[in-house]
Amino acid sequence: MNFVTAGRQVTQLWCGILGVIAHDGDGYGLSIHEGLVKRELVSASTDPMAYLYDVLRDMEARGWLVSREVSSPEIAALRGGRPRICYALTDAGSVARQVLAT
Repeated sequence: MNFVTAGRQVTQLWCGILGVIAHDGDGYGLSIHEGLVKRELVSASTDPMAYLYDVLRDMEARGWLVSREVSSPEIAALRGGRPRICYALTDAGSVARQVLAT
């Protein structure tokens, strides 16, 4: 894989993530991954831990997403006391989605 191909893959992943959140609403890592699988942008066998969370943090640092912690007794029981991180699209993320898609 060369630099140009890698750059296209990153852009496609960014567009996919922004599109999933724009279409499906706020999401957490697994729901975003499932949206990417549904749209055939990643394989169902791909482990979200291997790619998604670093990309989400990068997109948040760029101002395209904001995150918030969501917790409840049910979530805490499932996640060993850790809250779920929910991601939402910002206005800048909406613009980035439009620019990247062109």
